[in-house]
Amino acid sequence: MDELREAPVLSARRICKSFTRQRHVFSSAPEICHAVREVSFEIHAGETLGLVGESGCGKTTLARMVARIERPSSGNIYYRGLDIFAAKKAELRPYRQKVQYIFQDPYASLNPRMSAGAIVGEPFRIHERRDGDLDGLLSMVGLSPEQKHRYPHEFSGGQRQRLGIARAIALRPEVVIADEPVSALDVSVQAQILNLLKDLQDRFHLSYLFISHDMGVIRFMSDRVAVMYGGRIVEIGVNEAIFGNPLHPYTRMLMDAVPGFSGPTGKREGEGGGEGAVSLDDGEKSEAGCLFWPRCAEVLPYCRETAPELARVAEGHLVSCHRREKDA
Repeated sequence: MDELREAPVLSARRICKSFTRQRHVFSSAPEICHAVREVSFEIHAGETLGLVGESGCGKTTLARMVARIERPSSGNIYYRGLDIFAAKKAELRPYRQKVQYIFQDPYASLNPRMSAGAIVGEPFRIHERRDGDLDGLLSMVGLSPEQKHRYPHEFSGGQRQRLGIARAIALRPEVVIADEPVSALDVSVQAQILNLLKDLQDRFHLSYLFISHDMGVIRFMSDRVAVMYGGRIVEIGVNEAIFGNPLHPYTRMLMDAVPGFSGPTGKREGEGGGEGAVSLDDGEKSEAGCLFWPRCAEVLPYCRETAPELARVAEGHLVSCHRREKDA
């Protein structure tokens, strides 16, 4: 395992992504929206990196860059040492087969005019593979081979997501990006899909970049957890460290926001933390300091002026917080 740790399957180095948008109808000056800011991480063979945060924090934008759907404004993403944005078209062929995507909406991500068999078999057609086993793939994800002639509208939400999973694993990928794969499903169906993903990971030694806003789902699925706020990773560490000893105020706020969550902390006296999804506009106003300080109950005077660095506080546990630096 130590050898695997030395060579991650996928890694990101200081990824940034900015968008321009018009501030007002009659304004000539466009507004810069920093969706992802200086994000770095690694994913090793057979592990799940959980990426958690509120809506608007940049999770999906980051996932789309890893999948090479979006191009970063700066930074690099590597697949087994290959810079996927500097590589030539021929060099990307293995990457396109070995990194796959499971989408959030199990209906919108499927072509309503294609049968289940055509959807699951599409990767074989695109990559000119003749070794595809459609019946085996459908059985593997809990569907019947007889259902391959049906169309997406004839399936339930959970069954449609199973089709999406079958399509994602058709080419035996190494990395699967799962972008909120159960958020659109009923709670009873969510557990079935999560267990299926776990079983497939064990069977094929898959690595997952698993994105969710649900701390319970992240705790169940992840080996390591990255907490994202305002486009930045503010805390990252192994599952036990994040849930057993959350150090960033935002991480604790996410846990406290889940009713009945069996986390190690409860609301502290005087700890409000604010409410609502992250606003990138608020982040623009506090660009020089910590992005979280307007919502933080533990804010220090210099939090408004200086942005904290993501620093190591224990083996494999990093946090971006001035108070943690002070305590250390």
